[in-house]
Amino acid sequence: MKNGNDFRVQMIRVMDDLAPFVEIGYVDLDANEHTALMVVDSCSNKNFLFGSRAERNGVVLQREEGTIDIKGAGNEMVTTSLAKFHFVLGGEKFHESFCINDVDIQIPSEIDGKAIIGILGNLFMQEHNLVIDYRDFMLHNSNVNSENLPISDCDFFFPMEIGLERYGLPILAIRQNGNDLVAIADTGATNNMIASPTIEENGFDCQFLGTTDTVAGIAGETDVMNARMKFCLLTLTDSSTSTDVVEHEDYFKVTSQYMLIPEEGECDENGEKLPPIVGIIGSPFMARQNWVLDFGAKIIYRLKDSKAMNLDVRVKNRIVSKQGDDGHQGNRRIQFYADVLKKGRPFIHVKDGDFKDVVLLINTGSSGNTLFDYAYQQLKDVLTEEEGKSDIMGMDGTITSLKKVSGKISFCGKEHPIMFNIKKDDKAIIKLSLKMGFPIAGIIGTSFMAELGWLIDFGRQEIVIPAYTVTSADLNDVRNSKK
Repeated sequence: MKNGNDFRVQMIRVMDDLAPFVEIGYVDLDANEHTALMVVDSCSNKNFLFGSRAERNGVVLQREEGTIDIKGAGNEMVTTSLAKFHFVLGGEKFHESFCINDVDIQIPSEIDGKAIIGILGNLFMQEHNLVIDYRDFMLHNSNVNSENLPISDCDFFFPMEIGLERYGLPILAIRQNGNDLVAIADTGATNNMIASPTIEENGFDCQFLGTTDTVAGIAGETDVMNARMKFCLLTLTDSSTSTDVVEHEDYFKVTSQYMLIPEEGECDENGEKLPPIVGIIGSPFMARQNWVLDFGAKIIYRLKDSKAMNLDVRVKNRIVSKQGDDGHQGNRRIQFYADVLKKGRPFIHVKDGDFKDVVLLINTGSSGNTLFDYAYQQLKDVLTEEEGKSDIMGMDGTITSLKKVSGKISFCGKEHPIMFNIKKDDKAIIKLSLKMGFPIAGIIGTSFMAELGWLIDFGRQEIVIPAYTVTSADLNDVRNSKK
């Protein structure tokens, strides 16, 4: 790269799926300029292009002779053709080799009109000394070494080099009951996964949740069970030989087969047979931990001053559906922020004004609006504290007096006055934010929605704001007509 020291690209989170994407530019045969998205995938050592998508979007390829076999989960092989592709990323020009295939790996064809056409793998990251940085969701050049990043500055530190040499993948060591097991740090995975024989043989503290799912990779679909599991990751401490463990607990998809089994006769430098890869640590976990995967220095680390999850009230770097006209009578629409069919709750993302990039829960079971204290502390400069308190009755019948604040909130370019009750943070909201993968700032209740005449459409997963203005007189007319 010409300007390697200045290379920084904002990665993109797509809705609640925390796998990182980057935007690339390219030209078609008629010299028309295009942009598209690619997944940044540490678990793929090759670059991939989805052939039919690339063709539909005008990608120009320089075909290469021969084919290549790619090993998927359970050692199944997928045969792909090869081609080179010119593209621009972060202002830099690249000419890279790609494997061409149309496998279904549960990646949507496009987001907000931008086609998702492929995968950038870890060999690309290594060649260009790049870093997948979950602290600010950036892809940038490597700028650390043993002198400016001592192990003592980190509360997690693991060398990537061994895994890249032996497996072609960035691996982690899970230590359980004295046994060291191999897992992959997979930025392209939206779930953690583990093989069921591993749980049984090593005595993991695992709670099966009684539900099942299907996940897909380059080798096809796999049936999995859902579980919550405690596990320990091996970390270096104050030297390259001193080790410790970091305890964690998270959700896992449990599969019947290992992620990868080395070929017969594959050994390490000491002649020992390489162990199988038994699990995957996915992108949501790494994002919550603020991990850094540095393919230049070949280390995975987290600085001691990085919090397990930065509950910044404002959501950043996500592609979400646009708010705007629906083309009918001037109505305005707000798309739900997360798939309510999967998540079970309707959230909305404020796009403008004082509350820009804040996510709120729409709660028809609450009459008033609530702002959680951590969000209030970050937004209090634009809010006014009101006199008196609000008496709120809990589910158990107890009354709690809460501070009241007022402000202005914008939807579809129009500001509205709003009153919030400030509720102390509790474990439930922190746990829910961690589970959802984004910070939940508060709740919009029925009184506010009624005053604006909102229509909640769970079929289209959106809120419709009528073109007309609802007044108090309108509401009284409705109430009186029902008497």
